[in-house]
Amino acid sequence: MSYLVKRYTHGLKRYNSWFLLAFLMPGLYLLSAAITPDRHEVWQDVRLPLETPFTSASFDTVAEVVDAQAIFFRDNFDVNRYFNLTEADVGQLEPDHYRNVTAAVSNDITLSYDRGIARIRYLGKDAEMGKSLVDYYARRLVRKAREGISMSGMHIARERHPERMGAIETKPLRALWRPDRFLPLLFLFIASVLAVMALIAALEWNDAALKSERQIARYVNLPVLGSLPDLNKVSQALGDPPEGKSPHP
Repeated sequence: MSYLVKRYTHGLKRYNSWFLLAFLMPGLYLLSAAITPDRHEVWQDVRLPLETPFTSASFDTVAEVVDAQAIFFRDNFDVNRYFNLTEADVGQLEPDHYRNVTAAVSNDITLSYDRGIARIRYLGKDAEMGKSLVDYYARRLVRKAREGISMSGMHIARERHPERMGAIETKPLRALWRPDRFLPLLFLFIASVLAVMALIAALEWNDAALKSERQIARYVNLPVLGSLPDLNKVSQALGDPPEGKSPHP
């Protein structure tokens, strides 16, 4: 057993430069991640005058919606309307799909407001889900605002009437590093190191060179009477200068 350990240790020292290959797979993973979009930004602008009232029990003005937008996104989230389902069909909805949507509503969608323009923005991994959510909330925002104007009797010029501005826009996002890539990168590195160690073991065991006195004795069919140590190591242990160098400067 000790011979096998010594032989493998010798192989590790002999092929130590091969451990650079352990960085190949993690490097390719990061390069692939940097090239492939892993996030998507989706947004829709809505024209919305600051004084616009809302038909909502939670909000009266645009400013209140922006200040408590988390409540706006979660308040009365109509699953049936979002998924275009009837009450009888809602049981057919896949639980994973529903969880993904509700998680995106809580974490990936925001509302900002600047000089009469409200922007609903999604930032997450699923572009199609982002488009669907942005479309849903843009329609809801316009509907609530128009209902509020109608019920309050407020007069707003036609050119300032709440409405969606243009089409939904999308933008793919790329990055070389994100925190959620740490664990996959770590697993890849460990797997690469183990693969290199296995490769070194295979190369060492396929090497036909003699590695020990026992192998020499078996090969020549003669007993080993003695062996010479590494004279360089003996010389260093005795404090002698290396071969070819004078002991005095």
